[in-house]
Amino acid sequence: MAFAVNDGLPIPPSLRNIVKESKCTDTTLVKWARQGVLLLNSILTVREDQPMSCAYIDWEIYTTNAIKYLLEHSSADSPLIVCLWGGSAKEKKSLISKYSDAAQVYILEASHPSPLSAHISFIGCGHFTKINEILESHGEPIINW
Repeated sequence: MAFAVNDGLPIPPSLRNIVKESKCTDTTLVKWARQGVLLLNSILTVREDQPMSCAYIDWEIYTTNAIKYLLEHSSADSPLIVCLWGGSAKEKKSLISKYSDAAQVYILEASHPSPLSAHISFIGCGHFTKINEILESHGEPIINW
């Protein structure tokens, strides 16, 4: 549940933009997880105010394997919707294309929700609405953001 914080903690700037775009009020994002939403960063840790500061830990190995697993175990009957937010995430696009043979995969791309880049294409991208439109078109329950 990338970006999530427990109630009562300060809301990080990226999560603030996600909340604003999705019109969600729950910063723990537990409600999303219970509906099948997985938020996964390419790099799972970062020092405060130091983007990419933990890239050397090789988190990409873990996240690449997680993505492969999801794609290999996705049902051909249900859509898998992937939002690639930011440059590191967009680097996973070729991996997703390679492993998405049987699945119905939809890829939505935007800039990272960080205040440094959210204005480029994240704010106003409409991904949360688009996700529900895709789900609805396949007869799947929509996400209550």
